[in-house]
Amino acid sequence: RGGLGWLEGFGEMLNRCGLASFGAPGIDVVPSNTGAPTEVTLGLHGKISYLPASRCEVIIEPAPSRKIRIRGYIDETMMFGTQLRLVSEIWTEPGSSTIHFEDEIINLADKDQEMQYLYHCNFGQPLLDEGTRFIAPVKRVFPRDARAAEGGLAGWDVYGPPQAGYTEQVYLMSLYGDENNQTETMLQNKAGDRGVSLTFSTRELPHFTLWKNTTSLNDGYVTGIEPGTSYPMLRSIERKGGRVP
Repeated sequence: RGGLGWLEGFGEMLNRCGLASFGAPGIDVVPSNTGAPTEVTLGLHGKISYLPASRCEVIIEPAPSRKIRIRGYIDETMMFGTQLRLVSEIWTEPGSSTIHFEDEIINLADKDQEMQYLYHCNFGQPLLDEGTRFIAPVKRVFPRDARAAEGGLAGWDVYGPPQAGYTEQVYLMSLYGDENNQTETMLQNKAGDRGVSLTFSTRELPHFTLWKNTTSLNDGYVTGIEPGTSYPMLRSIERKGGRVP
């Protein structure tokens, strides 16, 4: 699959990408167990979304809160390699239209490790349609490649109708945050009567990606709203840019 096997199970509203890496597939160079530089092949968007939880908990808080919490523990580990744990919690309250995602990544090793993490939040019809607009407090935006740069940046934040044969366009950006480093993005349909918003920390997720894939309905008419610790480029590129914590 050329590093694209991740796409065989792609279809969630929220895909977590990471933990050791995410982004484009390709070759990276890391120290081996002998300390020598060794080439490794990285697949698209990492492993975490396909790893099973080793433990799950369901917590229902008593009144007046009545919050419903689901917590999972997922390890991405290997000998002489990644030693990371994701503790992921999803919670909401009865009658609420808001879902909260609170994730913690723990270093299980006794030495510092690189990590990358991205929320790949995906929306299609009926929210996504011709005229749907992406709204955010954008500080800076730039196209990922020549395809995204076609026509300049005119209309980069507006979606077209389903179009067979459409090739994805990806825009990389940084967003303004408030005094608490919180920011908010939104998808809003043309009529303005339907939308979804995403609020997150610009301190923890400083880099933002917008993925537009307005191909035909059968081929996957979808957009990705993607806050992350870096951009979804090859890890070696992100490391060189100082975006791999």
